[in-house]
Amino acid sequence: MNLAYIECPSGCCEEQLCNDCYYLQSLQEELREPYYADYETYRRTILWKKTSELVKIRYGNCCANLDCVRIVSPLIAHHEIYPSQWGTEKLGDMVCLCQNCHDQLHGHSTED
Repeated sequence: MNLAYIECPSGCCEEQLCNDCYYLQSLQEELREPYYADYETYRRTILWKKTSELVKIRYGNCCANLDCVRIVSPLIAHHEIYPSQWGTEKLGDMVCLCQNCHDQLHGHSTED
């Protein structure tokens, strides 16, 4: 899959975060629970919903797959790198995909 990644401006890092990463870090500090039992539990939280929306906005509400031809399809915030603890994602470790491309990436059957 030919993915276009959105990089943080000026090599965002721990010492100086871009606005999006700073906002996400603030949300995590405010909303993160000490422990999420599993991914499905985490996906039902306000923190995940806000994180997912931030990823979609960052990608302009478009699929990052450069070969995607879908015009209308639900968007998914996909973890390229899974965090060691849910609720500690970094924006650079996530990408926005349409449902079809996300299913293909995970090897699920898709409708055409």
